[in-house]
Amino acid sequence: MVTRTSDVSTHGSTLRLTVPPGSSHPTQEQFLTAWCRAQLGSLIPDRLRRWETEIGLAVNEVRMKKMKTKCGSCNIEACRIWFNSELVTKLERSIEYILVYELTHLLERHHTHRFRCLMDHFLPAPAYSPR
Repeated sequence: MVTRTSDVSTHGSTLRLTVPPGSSHPTQEQFLTAWCRAQLGSLIPDRLRRWETEIGLAVNEVRMKKMKTKCGSCNIEACRIWFNSELVTKLERSIEYILVYELTHLLERHHTHRFRCLMDHFLPAPAYSPR
């Protein structure tokens, strides 16, 4: 059966992208990026609310975009967090780790001793190693 719509399905650890015949590579990539954003967008809100309460702060905005070298970033002044849309392909505990990592940066800008202590407090190392 030939499909005229795009779709992404998962099979174990494999993603299967189905696109109309003749779809260009940029079109395929745009669809996959949008799918990743939507999937990650459905995973973040509940976790964010939990950790905002746990850490004692509120984020003004969460956004997702495709990033080449980062898993996430934050803007301390705007109290905004960005997530790499491709995080959705990682383990859920990795997503949670990055979420807490970026929230912690809202409390401590640099990778200081205080930052490491806060991370150890929120996510003790053995339980949440992202690997």
